[in-house]
Parts: sequence; structure tokens; C-alpha cells
Amino acid sequence: MSDTKKEVKELIPAGTKLTLEEYKVLALRTESIVDEVKANKPEYKALLEAFIACGELLDCLKKKIYYKKSTKYDEKFDSLTDELLTAIATMKRNRHTPEEVVDEVSPRITHGVLGVLTESSELAQAYLKGLNGGELDAVNLQEEMADGAGGCGTSWYAVIIEDETGLDPYEGMRRNINKLAIRYPEKFTVENA
Repeated sequence: MSDTKKEVKELIPAGTKLTLEEYKVLALRTESIVDEVKANKPEYKALLEAFIACGELLDCLKKKIYYKKSTKYDEKFDSLTDELLTAIATMKRNRHTPEEVVDEVSPRITHGVLGVLTESSELAQAYLKGLNGGELDAVNLQEEMADGAGGCGTSWYAVIIEDETGLDPYEGMRRNINKLAIRYPEKFTVENA
């Protein structure tokens, strides 16, 4: 670890309550900015379709568990699993398609959306560890939320998790900025990514 990284270890001291505006300024200094998004378009779109199918299945399961609405899960299960299998087949079939510009929206919005999706996946990994009999690491859950899976105290679902675990959303923001400051002492660099 370089001396610079050691110096910024406590950029935000414990107990500090960041405002959302302060968090935004500190978080944006580590953003990776690109002019355009290039990817294997069929594979890229199929990955999103697979994620959406999984998300819809999980939403139906949530409604079955918490809202006692099992009919939607039962009705949609076959079609959503078929969509998932189709998306997987599309990814495999197009694995070696050349990259092209795929973003008709905005590279920053794409970065944000892909970040939330991938952090949600990491949140699911942390949760599954507990579900599989391992220790449920509440701090890791909060770290994944701070990285993008709902944000610390900034989404309804994040508030539920933080309330249940007794975690302070400001502490999650503080830890997230300190982690980013260690990784990127001044600003985002490809070398430190």
C-alpha cells in the first residue's frame, strides 16, 4: 500500500454525519467517465433481459412471501424462466460479436444503472451467504447498499435493512467514502480500478 493511500485512510472520521450533498461531492470525485459505451450489443441486451427476468421472479416471490399473492408467482414462473433461458442462449450465441457503441442514453446513466445492478448482485451474494448457514454480515450488506444497491438510508428498502440491523446510514456513507479514498486518493484512475 502506498503512503498516499495510508494518509487518506480516515478521510471521514468515525461519527461524522455526512449530508447527502457532501456525500455526493465526495463520491463523484471517484467517478469513471467515458465518452461512449461500447460492448457486444446482443450480449449486453441479453444480460439486461436476464437480470430483468430474475428481478421479476424475485419480485413475484417477494409478493408471495410478504403480500400473500402467490398467483402472480405461479402464473409468471414458466414465462419468466423461459425468458431467462432465452437470454442465456442469446448471450452464448453472440459471445464473440464485435463491440459497438450501445448507449443511446448517456454513459453516466448507463454507469449508474449497471452499478446499481451489479451492487444489487453483490448484496444478494452477501444475503445468500447467511441464507446458506453462514454468518449474515450486516456491515457487508450496508457496504453493498452504500456502493449502489439502494444507498445508505436513501431507499425504502435500505431503510428497512438498516433499521433491522441497527446500522447508521451515515456510517455507511462514511465507510464508503473512506474505501473510495483509499482506492482513489485524488480521483478515479484506471490503474486503481
